[in-house]
Parts: sequence; structure tokens; C-alpha cells
Amino acid sequence: MHSRITAYLSSKVSSDPEGFTLVEVLVAGILMAGIMIGVSRLSTSALASSAKQAERQRIEASISNNIQMLQMEDSYLRFEDMSNEQQVRGCKNPTMELEAHLSQKVPAPDHQA
Repeated sequence: MHSRITAYLSSKVSSDPEGFTLVEVLVAGILMAGIMIGVSRLSTSALASSAKQAERQRIEASISNNIQMLQMEDSYLRFEDMSNEQQVRGCKNPTMELEAHLSQKVPAPDHQA
């Protein structure tokens, strides 16, 4: 009887071509987990890089906008349009007069973190 059961079980185990053994399933699971960890790390770094790039573009756009506003107001400053007092101050110290004009006309940049 014992040999009959053993023969039956061994024929079932060795002759069944369908399905996977436990070792094959474990190896496949480990490989799949390794691949998924690699993909998740790449995805995480791509998301972080994308967020940094968006922040950089926002900062660059803000800087460009501020520079354009300064250039625009600088081009509007004409010697003929100044009062006599401003003309004298402008001739003595042009940098200070331009700074005073720009600080009156151009709003301070946004310092958002």
C-alpha cells in the first residue's frame, strides 16, 4: 500500500507539465520585486527632477519679468522730463538718481520661497 501511494504521488509530481514549482515562483517573485524597486526609484527621481525644473522656470520667468520692467522704466527716464533739481542731482550722481527713479516706478520683486 505504501509503495502504491508513493508511486502515485511521484507520478503526479513528475508527470504534471503544467504549473510552476515553488522555487520557480519564488525566483520570479524576487526578480519582479527587484525590477519594481528599480522602476520606483527612477520614477521618484524623475518626479523630483520635474518639480525642481518647474521651480527653476518659475524663478527664471520672475527674474526676466523684473529685468524687463527695470529696462522699460529706465528707457522712460528722460533728461528733458526731469525737474531742474532732478537734473542737477542726475548730473552729480547719475547712478543715485536712476536708483531713486527706479525704486519709485518699479515695484520690489516678489521674494517667495
